[in-house]
Amino acid sequence: MNTDQANRNGTRFPLETLYSVLVQSSEGTPMFMSHDMHRPIGWSAAHGIALHAGVSYLMGLASFPTTGDEEEVVGARARAHIDKKLASVEPDSKRRLDEAAGSHLRPNAFYMSRECATLVQAGVAKQLFPRLFPEKENDKRALIPLADLHAVGPGVYEVADGICVFAHRYLRRSASRWNNLNVPFLQRFQDTAIRNKDFEARIALDTDAIGLSDTYREAIELQFWWGPKFNDNLSEIDTQITRHAATKRDRLFHRIDRTEFWWYDQDALRAFECEEVVDGQTLGIEDADRYACRYAHSMVDLVKNEPHHLDGAVRIYDDEQILRRLDLNMAEAGRHSEYVKLWRVDGRIPVPLWKALLSDYFRDNHLVSEYLGAQVDEKERTFDTEPAVKQPPLPLEFGCDSSPAFLLSFLPPERSKAEADIDVRCDDFFTQGDRRFAAVDLVALDLLKRITCSGVRVSRPDDFVWVAFEDMHAQLPRLRVSNLSMAPAVCRSVATWLQDRGKVGGAAVTGCLDFVSAQAGLRLAFTGAPERIAQGLHALASGDPQLFHEGLKMLQVLRPGTTQSALDCAKPLEAVRTDATFELGRQFIPGAELRANAVGRAVFVPKAAAAQMGVEAALESGEVSAVPVFTVSAATCTTCKRSYLTCSCEGGLVVDKGVFLGSVLTLHSAFGASELAQSG
Repeated sequence: MNTDQANRNGTRFPLETLYSVLVQSSEGTPMFMSHDMHRPIGWSAAHGIALHAGVSYLMGLASFPTTGDEEEVVGARARAHIDKKLASVEPDSKRRLDEAAGSHLRPNAFYMSRECATLVQAGVAKQLFPRLFPEKENDKRALIPLADLHAVGPGVYEVADGICVFAHRYLRRSASRWNNLNVPFLQRFQDTAIRNKDFEARIALDTDAIGLSDTYREAIELQFWWGPKFNDNLSEIDTQITRHAATKRDRLFHRIDRTEFWWYDQDALRAFECEEVVDGQTLGIEDADRYACRYAHSMVDLVKNEPHHLDGAVRIYDDEQILRRLDLNMAEAGRHSEYVKLWRVDGRIPVPLWKALLSDYFRDNHLVSEYLGAQVDEKERTFDTEPAVKQPPLPLEFGCDSSPAFLLSFLPPERSKAEADIDVRCDDFFTQGDRRFAAVDLVALDLLKRITCSGVRVSRPDDFVWVAFEDMHAQLPRLRVSNLSMAPAVCRSVATWLQDRGKVGGAAVTGCLDFVSAQAGLRLAFTGAPERIAQGLHALASGDPQLFHEGLKMLQVLRPGTTQSALDCAKPLEAVRTDATFELGRQFIPGAELRANAVGRAVFVPKAAAAQMGVEAALESGEVSAVPVFTVSAATCTTCKRSYLTCSCEGGLVVDKGVFLGSVLTLHSAFGASELAQSG
């Protein structure tokens, strides 16, 4: 959902800010198409914070409706969220707004939390500040010089002591007060007016809203409006009526059918008109069945090859009018619509600025920038990268110098009634016949023995099966730590086991530690090379014991161990499961498709099965091995000669009883190359 790196808008969200979002996201938030609060499309919630290769990632879980009933649920939840968010105005702010409205306050007034704490009531701004609204709304003389306004932010103007008014509501998506103002356009518009005295800028204001300037907060939309670069050339633009049709994507996201451009000569001047034709209703206009199409008009001095006038408006059509407009071009359609002027500029307008203002005014409409000859932004090219070559279905791959990945998420608080300090939870299952078994990787047995020897009481599940994977990876079971006083000892035991695992050539490891108390619950999932994960867990074991109650402190301790300058080959964030744990990525091949040889070490994979999985070439070249997977129900310890499944020894074992389940593909076979060659 976000990272702590500078984004394309030049904004950076530090780890501490990302964590605050995670804390506040327990209920989740609705997702809207193109930031338009009238168009909910799903529900999302921050799910955890991941650390990997020097970057902190805010991870989220998104849900999308697939049936009509689900769409109704999402819509209802979105409306409730909007009502709660927009109505979250402090009582003191309401009192101050009431005082500002004075005798003009009416019972039908309501309050909104937008750019500022806002009072909305028909005509209230015009009644309080009539000098700002000299004419009717659809009259060009109703525009106010920007020089007469004090900008608190883009489109927010303080006009009295602590009281502000806003740019016209039609400068918001869907012409709706629910949505944010067109900040890219208004920012450029205002900045240019301040810097250039020849830039005579005027703007239309919202007659129906006043706000408190000291409550102003700038909205941040994490949508990259790329701000294209333009040249000084107007002569290359086609001077006929030109129609640019919208792509399927723009129709979906922005409800644009097409955009039309028209040049024509008037004596020594050349006029320009541009209109966006929409194919969906403008949902923020209360009157039913209205279609607001953005429109711009300009005049260009042909001698100087420079614009000296530019204005923007909306043309509002009803059902009958929009159907007629869809069938005709601009010249044929005429001016059969309601017209509301929103802004205008007079004076010298350099061509690049003229193009940039048009592009920003038609925010979200890339057809305008396309027509005006925008230079292709290299950042935009990243969206069109060629698909990566399909890799064999193999577990995550980490080098010994690669950054591990940690993922912290929240769990419900829980008061433990168990006598054990930790208990083992199985999240992986396999099916055999008509039975389903909880499976625990056999290599985890040594880990549990080590934790027990450190004095920590361990409770194992009653019904599970040990499964041996003859590769060098390990997918550890989830360890739920309910006695947090023992959390440092658990982390230390896991860390020392991981260090030893790395010494014998252990490859990628995934696992999860849950730290649960009556006050809070934290889940820490991890994946990476064992020795690198061990460094992070040693840091936790040596830190303040209180950090097992505080997620931010835990992340701050882990972060130094995840930094590095080189990019990783592993993509652990693509392996995050919905329960905020990591999937190792073993590709299991059922036993029915395989044939183990007599030695039981190498596995023969039929060509058809290999081709289906895309690993035929890798198997033939020897880069990838197929190694067996089997259950282990009896094994003898080579040290004490007792059952390895119940003794306290770590080390060698001989499997006495097991059942072949199938095979997994790996780059890290548990057998040596000579053993595999001998076994065929």
